Parts: sequence; structure tokens; C-alpha cells
Amino acid sequence: MPRDVVSPLEGEPLAREITLVGGAPAFEVTIAELTPERKKALDDFQSLAVMATAGPLALLGLTAMNQTAGVGLLICGTAAMLGFAVSKGVAGAMKVRTRLIISADRFSFQAKGGWRHFDRRVRHRLRWSLHDKAREEKDEHVFEERKDSIKRRAKKRERLYQDSYHIVYEQLGQRYDIAAVYGQLEAQRVLAKLKALDELADNLGRKGGGAPLQPDDEWGDQPGDIPFGR
Repeated sequence: MPRDVVSPLEGEPLAREITLVGGAPAFEVTIAELTPERKKALDDFQSLAVMATAGPLALLGLTAMNQTAGVGLLICGTAAMLGFAVSKGVAGAMKVRTRLIISADRFSFQAKGGWRHFDRRVRHRLRWSLHDKAREEKDEHVFEERKDSIKRRAKKRERLYQDSYHIVYEQLGQRYDIAAVYGQLEAQRVLAKLKALDELADNLGRKGGGAPLQPDDEWGDQPGDIPFGR
């Protein structure tokens, strides 16, 4: 079959098929996303980090432009690229990483107190939930906006928890939080990947060949088949 068929393991969050001790196949997933608390810290720290690293170089470039425009522009351009790299690096370092292992009979993820393990054969589902602190944050914003209206001033307030979600493993009605993710699109992406792999995990171990990740893995060539993509 063509090699350009997209595997369900591709994309974010990172995932790969592994073999557990004993030979059982499983999926390993690594969620790497900002929590609302890390997003707040990133906003406070990121600009300071960029100014501390790229700021002096940019100042040197502006000074050099008074003498040689070309050299000054080159230094300023280098400062801009350095600032972008530092900003991206800081954002990556601030992300919280959570590992999960999904096999045919077990769903496991890292928690603060260590690994948590669940029997996948017991009825369960994966879902998301608006962050527990979203309502409190909204109430605070409403209260502050009322005070601003009295003083006839306007101020935009950052939505952290209102734009954050818990990724939840639910078993027999009990909720178990896997990760807190800032951003609706980011949370949707994580949930979609986990749901897809949870469904694929039902086929892990069948025929000893793992889960069918591509059409040809599930259906072999049949008499009269057209050799697709050859």
C-alpha cells in the first residue's frame, strides 16, 4: 500500500506502539501541554527572558546602525531570531508532561502520587470537563467588571481557567483526572488522540500482531484485488 497513508499515531500528542514486559503490545502516549497555572507563569516570565537574552543584542544593533546600517540590521535580525528561539524554548520547557500506557486490558497514566492503573475491560469512557476553577474565575471577573463600570473604566481580564479543561478517564461513573490543559483546541486534540487509541487498543494482541494501524494491516490481499498505489 502507499507509504503516505497517515497513521493514527502521528501528530500531537506523541504516541508510539511499544511492547510491554511479557510481550504484550501497547500504546505509549506523552501529553505535553500548558496548564492554566503554567500559562500564567509563562506570560509573566517569557517577556523577561526574551528581553534579558535578545535585548542587549538588539540595543547593540541599533547602536551599530548609526555607523554601518548593514551591520546594524544584521545584528537586529539576529536578535529577533534569538528572541523567537528563546520564547519558543521557554514555552516548551513550561509544558507539563504526562505519560500514558494503553494496552488491551489496562489503561495507565502518571499522577502526582505515581502511576494509576485501570482495567479497560470495565465500562469506561474518556471525556473532558471545564476546569473546576472556571466558575470561580468567572464570578471574580463579573465582580471586577461591576466595580469598573461604577468607576467608568474598562479593563480586559485574562481567561485562564475558563479556557482550560480537565482530560478525564471515567470508570463506572467515577472521575479520574489525567491532565489539565489550557486551550480548547489543545484539549480537543488530546482527547481525540486518546479516544482513538483507546478504541484501537481493543484490537491489541489479536492474532499477535498488534492493532491494525493501516488498511492493509487489517485486510490482506484478496483474489481479484486491484494493487492499490502500486
